[in-house]
Amino acid sequence: MEKTEKLFYSIGEVSDMLGVNQSAIRYYIKEFHLKVDRNSKGNHIFREKDIEKLKEIITLTKEHGYTLSGAKEQLKSKNKKEFNKEELKSKLLEIKSKLEQIKREL
Repeated sequence: MEKTEKLFYSIGEVSDMLGVNQSAIRYYIKEFHLKVDRNSKGNHIFREKDIEKLKEIITLTKEHGYTLSGAKEQLKSKNKKEFNKEELKSKLLEIKSKLEQIKREL
């Protein structure tokens, strides 16, 4: 039988996964302005993307020794690079389309 991934995780589960206490997770949510959903009781519920972002933050701060402001800059820089890759891909597809059109016209 296949193991199914959960869609949402509680703060306790995330705390156990990442090896940090719940107050640290709440602090990172506040400091890094993470958009984490809440359930009807008002408790944080985490998706995989939220957990990945927290892993990045913990890696930058705990393992690589970045300050909070340094970690924020690293994340901004990474987001810009990812955006630039998507923008570049879009432009290249546009050029490819134009070249194919020119080829058909020849």
